[in-house]
Amino acid sequence: MSDPIPDKIRALVDGAQSGEADLRRDFIAGEDNLGDLVDACLAGFAAQQPPVLFRRGTEIVAVERSAAASPRAHYRGAAGSLVVRSVDVPRMMTELARLFTFSRRRKDGTLAPCNPPPGLAASLLSSGGAGLPVLTGLSSHPSFADGRVMDRPGYDAKTGLLLDFGRLRLPPIPAAPTRDDGLAALEQVAEVVSEFPFATETDRAVALAYALTLLQRRMIDGAPYFLITAPTPGTGKTLLATTMPRLVQGHDPAIQAFPHDDAEMNKTLFAALADGQSALLFDNVNGFFKSETLCVSATAATMRQRVLGLSKTVEVSTAATICLTGNNSQPAADVAERVLLCRLDARAEHPENRAFSRNLFAWVEQERPRLLAALLTFLRAYTIADDKPALKPWRGTMFTEWNDAVRGPLVWAGYPDPLDALDATREEDPARVALANLLSTWHAEFGGHPQTVRDVLGRAIDRAAAGDFELRDAIAEVAGDRSGELSAIRMGKYLKTHAERIVSGMEFRRGNLYAGSVRWLVDLQSDGGDGVNGGGSTA
Repeated sequence: MSDPIPDKIRALVDGAQSGEADLRRDFIAGEDNLGDLVDACLAGFAAQQPPVLFRRGTEIVAVERSAAASPRAHYRGAAGSLVVRSVDVPRMMTELARLFTFSRRRKDGTLAPCNPPPGLAASLLSSGGAGLPVLTGLSSHPSFADGRVMDRPGYDAKTGLLLDFGRLRLPPIPAAPTRDDGLAALEQVAEVVSEFPFATETDRAVALAYALTLLQRRMIDGAPYFLITAPTPGTGKTLLATTMPRLVQGHDPAIQAFPHDDAEMNKTLFAALADGQSALLFDNVNGFFKSETLCVSATAATMRQRVLGLSKTVEVSTAATICLTGNNSQPAADVAERVLLCRLDARAEHPENRAFSRNLFAWVEQERPRLLAALLTFLRAYTIADDKPALKPWRGTMFTEWNDAVRGPLVWAGYPDPLDALDATREEDPARVALANLLSTWHAEFGGHPQTVRDVLGRAIDRAAAGDFELRDAIAEVAGDRSGELSAIRMGKYLKTHAERIVSGMEFRRGNLYAGSVRWLVDLQSDGGDGVNGGGSTA
């Protein structure tokens, strides 16, 4: 099969790859076939070492170093970190001019230098960048993937990561560390958090899980979020949330106030992911919070969004470690199943007066090479170990890779399972508490006998008129309107949404139709759930 690129274009590509500038002058605007030029330019860009342009999804991007905080309105980027930028027509014209020489023909037939044609730049962008190296993410630190330590800077074609370590130089990492080597290495890392007032040892394990997630997040599909909370300001929440990224990445995470409007959360999160940020911190998330955007991005591999002002949709990877901090913060609804809680409690009225024995930031910066090598040594020791622990699943198949990469090593090392932190989160989830309250109140009133929604609302109103507000309040909490009045429509939708969700050993089940209306009953599970015993009721 003949080469689809003419010999002339092939010569230009070869010249660009070898750096022979005298072969580049033959790009003649308006005379060479546009399709051939696009192929030639993509081949030239693909051959650049190190790569300058990359393909991310269906768009062409470039990588830059942020000299200051990101100018984007939705979040503050980390100064000095690498960021990903979408390539537009002017930027593409600049890159073309750097790699190739373009000419135009004068009326007398001679050639004169000219800028790259905007139409060629636009065609390259619309091509999607076929043949360019695929960029899956940026990494400012060595990482661990498939049993190998990725400690050489540059573009890694196997993972699609662009690694940039700056001046970081790690000590040698043993090829076959023993269990004792791995445990000793992890204890070096544990020294970073030794002075934080963790409420329990599970909270300490969650803090270490945060560091292990930061190190490996680009390699695993899906990971939980981390919530660092305390009852009193000044306990060290933000210090812990920024120390771990400084240890792993060498700089602060991208920090943003938590947007309680989910549309704004979508914009904020997408902007950070589009820039290639690998660690995000939502600071001061106080009280109960929820977010559909966070629910989806925790388990989805990519996030798609239409670019405002442009008729194109951009797809970005969600492989970023997200941490939240707040006073007495508590995730609600579905996001509660995706957040690991790390609780700090100094048991002091003024915890801000507590003094650390050292400047933690300065110490971490000084010891970072040793500590990163210790993290990698620990992970390698676990990878080659024969006694890996059996782990309970996280809602079936949720976070399977994260379980193997983070939970498994910590449990193997003797730390509490970080998943234990989820139990406290579930118990305090207001949506779960409201459902449990309604289930128990309903069952106390009706037993296992099916009821229509209107009959239940009528009973609640009658009971309230007699001074018993328990059933009415339980319904109003989940299906009351703004004025507090009970709504049959809201109640029906709530029951459909929460049907067969087991809480405290009970669940709502749909019964038979009665006079054209659906009847509902509370069914008790035989295993007792959270301590409620009894067989299933069908009457």
